[in-house]
Amino acid sequence: MAGPNLPHQRLLPLEFAEGDDASSHSFSSGQELSFEGLDSLDVGTNHVTLRLRGAEGRYASAELRLRIFSRQELAYLRHGGILPYVVRRALASP
Repeated sequence: MAGPNLPHQRLLPLEFAEGDDASSHSFSSGQELSFEGLDSLDVGTNHVTLRLRGAEGRYASAELRLRIFSRQELAYLRHGGILPYVVRRALASP
């Protein structure tokens, strides 16, 4: 299980869905990654789809989980990590 400190460092703690893992997919370098479901994150378990586009233009996808443990962790993710969060708060303070 991913630890709750990853969002502080601007990392998404993504996990494969139950019964799935990296060996089930043919990941390779040169693939373009995109994610669906990041716009509607909330505290708890979120479902995210990883889309891979290969050099030949074919697509593959994998279902992932993103667990968010608190509203504060969600705020860090939305701001791009703890450092941008703190800077924005400091700049907004009188």
